[in-house]
Amino acid sequence: MQRVRSIEVARLHIILCFAFDHHAAATDIDSYRGALIDCPDVCHAVETSGTFDFFVEFDLPDLQSYNDWLKVLVEPLPSFVTRYEACFVVRRFGRSADALDGDLWLPSRDGLRRVERNHVDMVQAEGDYVRIHSGAQSWLLHTTMAAMVTRLDADEFIRIHRSTIVRRSFIALLIHREGRWFAEMIDGSTRRIAKSQAPATLRGMKADPSSPKAVSPKDDRATDSAGRSAESHLALGPRTKDTASAP
Repeated sequence: MQRVRSIEVARLHIILCFAFDHHAAATDIDSYRGALIDCPDVCHAVETSGTFDFFVEFDLPDLQSYNDWLKVLVEPLPSFVTRYEACFVVRRFGRSADALDGDLWLPSRDGLRRVERNHVDMVQAEGDYVRIHSGAQSWLLHTTMAAMVTRLDADEFIRIHRSTIVRRSFIALLIHREGRWFAEMIDGSTRRIAKSQAPATLRGMKADPSSPKAVSPKDDRATDSAGRSAESHLALGPRTKDTASAP
């Protein structure tokens, strides 16, 4: 039995509405629409007919991230955008089963395995699938990264790259190396943070990028007084992996 439920919006969700000049070159409109869809913060996009031609929903950590994004892709608007409006999502309503909403049912050798959401360490894109990691185990699921963003709690998970979602408590260290940011996990693995996601990741993890002298717990090398070092680390404090394993 399914019923409609009210879903609180934990993060900043914004729906942008675009109307295009139908006499404009289709290639220009398709290119702009594709650039919007390819943004790592996009969770939904809809092409429609009516007052507006295209809707895109963004999942952002805060208003500053929204303003930064506007400067890159929206302002100034292309000449073929005849109308543009932004709507802030206050509450969402969805139809779901009475079963635990936080559980993921993942394909396994013998059928389907239930994995609790808080046991998921990381989600990575693999072609038309995503690979869900939990401890030493992983499963392939036929879905999209945008869909996984909506299924995982934004307070527990953070998207560090177009192809990578990580549980916040699974990140042990943020590393700045040769102009790029990397996230080191508590299992020792390292994943690159997309340049477009670095500011939101640093804010989301409550790290201070103005303090490059912080050193890794695994590396007692400190920078000198001038801060000259090939790498800088932002330690996030002691983090321990959940000891509970997936059912």
